[in-house]
Amino acid sequence: MRPLLAMFLLLVAAPALAGHPLDEPFALNVSQSLVIGDDALQVGFVGVIEDSRCPVDVTCVWGGDVIADLWLQVAGEPVQSFVLHLARQFPYLITVGDYTLTLLQVLPARYQDVPIEPDDYVVRLVVQQGVVTADVATWGAVKAWYR
Repeated sequence: MRPLLAMFLLLVAAPALAGHPLDEPFALNVSQSLVIGDDALQVGFVGVIEDSRCPVDVTCVWGGDVIADLWLQVAGEPVQSFVLHLARQFPYLITVGDYTLTLLQVLPARYQDVPIEPDDYVVRLVVQQGVVTADVATWGAVKAWYR
């Protein structure tokens, strides 16, 4: 029941930012949402569930992962909550209806002995129309990132 209540409060308390074009990367702060395209889709960022990324000032065997708690709503459909990972061996994209959402980056970077406050996280995402496979999404995300 708690996640449902949190989702409701986010939808009511945090108005969505103005429309944003498909295929263009965007950033969301914690508790922020954005209308994509022609008002047919809204994406929101609840927060980071876990951050095990290797600090940038440390040498690690594994780069780690970060898990972002997100939601997406296609017009006329119920809100769908999900998590996406930054590590590419885990789900980093999701297709809902005719849209694919890809997690590109989570900021700020981690540093050794420097805690990140939960409200300081920012996610960079891109929404593409159509069903995108993992290989295509990775290339599409790279292209979108460097436009």
